[in-house]
Amino acid sequence: MDNQNNFFPPNPEHRERQGRPRLPHSLATILRYTKVVFVCILCALLIFLAWYVRDAYLTIGKQEEEIDNLKHKIEEIDRITVEVVSAQLQSVKELASAQIIQNGFIYFQDGSFLAKKSFTMYYTATAKAGINFEKFTNDDIIITDTEVIISLPTVEILSMNIDNDNLRLFDERESIFNPSNPQDIVEALHEAEEDLNKNLDKKSLLAEAEKQSELLIRTLLTPTVGDRTLTIKFKPAEENS
Repeated sequence: MDNQNNFFPPNPEHRERQGRPRLPHSLATILRYTKVVFVCILCALLIFLAWYVRDAYLTIGKQEEEIDNLKHKIEEIDRITVEVVSAQLQSVKELASAQIIQNGFIYFQDGSFLAKKSFTMYYTATAKAGINFEKFTNDDIIITDTEVIISLPTVEILSMNIDNDNLRLFDERESIFNPSNPQDIVEALHEAEEDLNKNLDKKSLLAEAEKQSELLIRTLLTPTVGDRTLTIKFKPAEENS
């Protein structure tokens, strides 16, 4: 057996391995576990990176969807705002924003000589001015991203009424040939209406009506328009028809 071993020449690599110093068992174990830990950390990083990229992609897609939904909501809000503003204003029909009480005297006379009759009538009348919203349409509403523009009909005299229960007659004179009758009061009232229309300070009344109308409309619509600027205009009188 020894002769056989001596027959083969010694292997140089075997001799080299035998001559190389071996690592301690504990150090080799540490290196092996270190490699395992490094591979696990690398896998975890790759998994986290893949999850992060996927989450970022889903987030971007979700944000784009939310932006589209927000655009649709804004368009819907604009459409509803026009309808709501129009409905709010047209439901008013007439907005009497200013009024004035005026008093006057009318001298009534009928007949002559022996058939003459007359009296002086004191009257109290109320005149109201404001906006007739039957002349208002959706086309009078303009909405932008930052502003709501309302073009209102021009203020006008809405009514002039004489208080029939507050009439007073003075210096009544009548004739046996032309006695007093209820028709005399009716004719005196017609003259009182003409007197009121002639002497009423319409300019001041309309100016006050426009001022108060704008204030009332602004108060009414401010909650509806939200953060937008509310601009109120009055159309020229010739555009009211």
